[in-house]
Amino acid sequence: MRPCQLYANAFISVRSYKQMFTQARIRAMINAETIQDAAKVLLECGYSPQLISTSPEKDDEIVATERAATVEKFTELCSDANLLYCVIAKFNYHNAGLRYKNSLGLSELDETLYPFADYVEEFSTDALSLPKPLKEAFMQLKNISDVTATQIDSIITHALYTDIASHVKKIKNKAIRNYFAYEVDFLNIRAVIKGMDANLLPGGKLNKQQVTAKAAEIKDLNEFEDESWAELSKLSAIDNNDIFKLNLLFYWFMRKQEELRVVKTILMGKKFGFTNDQIRESLGGLYGRF
Repeated sequence: MRPCQLYANAFISVRSYKQMFTQARIRAMINAETIQDAAKVLLECGYSPQLISTSPEKDDEIVATERAATVEKFTELCSDANLLYCVIAKFNYHNAGLRYKNSLGLSELDETLYPFADYVEEFSTDALSLPKPLKEAFMQLKNISDVTATQIDSIITHALYTDIASHVKKIKNKAIRNYFAYEVDFLNIRAVIKGMDANLLPGGKLNKQQVTAKAAEIKDLNEFEDESWAELSKLSAIDNNDIFKLNLLFYWFMRKQEELRVVKTILMGKKFGFTNDQIRESLGGLYGRF
């Protein structure tokens, strides 16, 4: 039996929420003289003490370890099976797409596979156990001669959102359902702006005509992306039962994903000798969302 949302929110509030990133912690990492000093800030946030003290330059391993711990805690505390399916599916489909690209010599695996998700090992694209949308995606890809990595990403992403669409409808919290719908609309609008609008991802609130019209209104893609991610951050925080109370578990999980992007960017910048201004520029709109 899974814990109720109240218990999960209370646990996050007491144990994990206070360790989350803040602008002050980001500034401390950026302004640190060395990568060792920057990594020490992560000790306040519950990151692996052993990695921080012995291998602060291993940014991939630091981020991977913390991401795995975050997913493990979310899986333990999430009381909504449909929400959990939607969250984990993103990692599963990422692995499946990366494995397929690697099999064609279009990518390297390195540390980019998520070890806690499915498809870490080689698998058959014809396996009966594959979700139907993923199996159909592989059938489609096999019929494309000289398929590119971009085409694989596009088709796998469409399969992912086709897969989770039915689960999103069953998520108990209306605000979280709205989060996923807004995310789909954002991705569809961005695809149109970039000229990759062959098929809309399912699950959004806007139809093809509305997506095209919205895309035509966008003057600056980077600004649009920053504003959209900021709006998604707000949506993840809403508790459907009380709009003045945070839905801490989901909010914590989504914020941790943004935090990991920040950590990766700063540690990489320190490792390769970027100036503080270059690191801030690399963060883009991420800094303003903390």
